[in-house]
Amino acid sequence: MKSLMAAFVFCMCVLSSSGMCSGTNASPDTTLYFILERVSAAIFGERLEELRRSRSLADTIEQTVLGQGQIEFHAKTVSALIDSASIEEKLAYLKGAYIREGLGGRANSDKETLMRFANTVYKRDVVARFLRDLGCTDIEVTIHENCIPVGSVLSFRPSDIIQIRVIDEAIRDCNSYGGIH
Repeated sequence: MKSLMAAFVFCMCVLSSSGMCSGTNASPDTTLYFILERVSAAIFGERLEELRRSRSLADTIEQTVLGQGQIEFHAKTVSALIDSASIEEKLAYLKGAYIREGLGGRANSDKETLMRFANTVYKRDVVARFLRDLGCTDIEVTIHENCIPVGSVLSFRPSDIIQIRVIDEAIRDCNSYGGIH
């Protein structure tokens, strides 16, 4: 897993320096997206599994690889749980989403945080709702339709609980895989 994290770190550095996409159909960012997708999906899947186990849910979390290489997660009971999540469950979900979508994101200011999403509306909207529920402010979405994959950026100012329990813990988790900072 450490070699996967090393690849993830390298790709995040390249993506951070080049932007989310170049606006063309063929770019280095498209290739890097597919590399990042596998690594970040593995970490995100661990967080979803953590959420499933914490509630003793019976079904399994299935993964589907779509034609363009993006990985979707499916579990009916987890989806229902997300809609009625407690604070601790929201924090676990946000931490997994931040590891998958937020690490390496550049902010416009010291207090703004970015999360980048590819080809997803539902997850981005759930994350935005959970961030709002947990006191984050200045939540904005920018959509990049002329990219492959279609992307969106969610920017926000983290509340204290999000900074400590999501962002700081996510960085510590990733450092345990071999380091990101």
